[in-house]
Formats: sequence, structure tokens, C-alpha cells
Amino acid sequence: MKQEEIEKIEIDYYNELEARREIARNFTGQVAGRHSDMFGHREIHHMVRGFLEGYQRAAETLFTQEQVREAIILSSLSSIDSLPDRCDEIIQSLKK
Repeated sequence: MKQEEIEKIEIDYYNELEARREIARNFTGQVAGRHSDMFGHREIHHMVRGFLEGYQRAAETLFTQEQVREAIILSSLSSIDSLPDRCDEIIQSLKK
């Protein structure tokens, strides 16, 4: 994942959390002052860090559209009887 993409995701999520915090700050409902999105800057910082770490970890384990297309083609070239045996082979070819 490119650094620019990571920075954009970080900024977008930070802005989303700030907007939610501002809504919570201006909340005047029955539980005013106890809104679930009333978090501080330190909490926002940790939330953004955790979000980015999870996002990057998920991006490492997901397959691209091209890899899925390749898997479909490989599976379609297999006979129905041999497909269960080839599943692991096809999955391993995607991980390369």
C-alpha cells in the first residue's frame, strides 16, 4: 500500500472522528454529556492508529480482483472431480 493512500485514509478517518466528536459535543438529548462519541484527542489518536493497523493487516491478506479472476479461470479449467484436490493449489497460487 502506498504511503499517500495510507495518509489519505488516516486523514479521512481522523476527520470522521472529529465530526462525530463535534456532534457529540453539541448533543442536547436526554443523556447530554454522556454521548458515546464524546472522546478526546488522545482517544482519537489511538483509534486512528488502531484503525490503520487493522486496515493494513487486512489489505495484506485480501486478494486483488485480478487474483480472484485468475483463481476462477484455474478452477474452471479443472474437472469437477479434481477441483476439490486443486483448491489448495489454486489458493497457494494466489498467495504468490
